[in-house]
Amino acid sequence: MASIPLILLDLDFGIKAAKHRQDKVRVSKAIRGTFGKVVEYFAWVCFAATASLAFGIKWIEWAVLGLVYANELASIIGNYLETKGMAFSFVHFYRWILKLIAGKAGEAMDTAEAEGIIIDKDGKARDKRGRYTKRR
Repeated sequence: MASIPLILLDLDFGIKAAKHRQDKVRVSKAIRGTFGKVVEYFAWVCFAATASLAFGIKWIEWAVLGLVYANELASIIGNYLETKGMAFSFVHFYRWILKLIAGKAGEAMDTAEAEGIIIDKDGKARDKRGRYTKRR
């Protein structure tokens, strides 16, 4: 149940990001993708609960679900930032999360900003040195 709001937010921001890219938004594809995510999340919850019971370690369940939800949150953030004209890197997001967990929040913010990718007004992605990069 906790994943339903995340899936709906991702759907909303995904549609907005597609419109920002001037892609054709098809309702059938959005519904199919959203339903696929619901089924996939159910499978992850079943896997997390089964692994936790099989190994007798409760934190396995929370770790697996934490990774799945962090990935969905990264997708939401990426879609939101794309509508604002900025690119998003999953690698930098996970580095930032790991640094937050390690207690280096100030350093984490500096790293996220320093390694960021900027989208020009013409829609081309450039890194901090001004080189063109691939948009993902």
